[in-house]
Amino acid sequence: MTFLPYDKIVLKTKLTDKQIVSILNSITDTDTKFSFKKLFKSTNKTYFGSISDNNFEIKRIIYYKNSFLPISFGTIEKTLNGSTINIIMRMH
Repeated sequence: MTFLPYDKIVLKTKLTDKQIVSILNSITDTDTKFSFKKLFKSTNKTYFGSISDNNFEIKRIIYYKNSFLPISFGTIEKTLNGSTINIIMRMH
């Protein structure tokens, strides 16, 4: 019996693992230091978190309070004809 929302997603793509990491880096702010200036600074990044090798942990950047904001964990696996992205989403 599951009490908290939890979901597993598997995506298969023809992109290489390096291309996927590059895309994640382009949309993710990896500077995790908190400052009040960042609250009012607009950014072109949609997510913040950490990306290392073929693993990532990201959350959406929001400018309001939300206790139910999901966090996404993922791994990228190289396959013969592309990559497989395994994502686990759960509440923070």
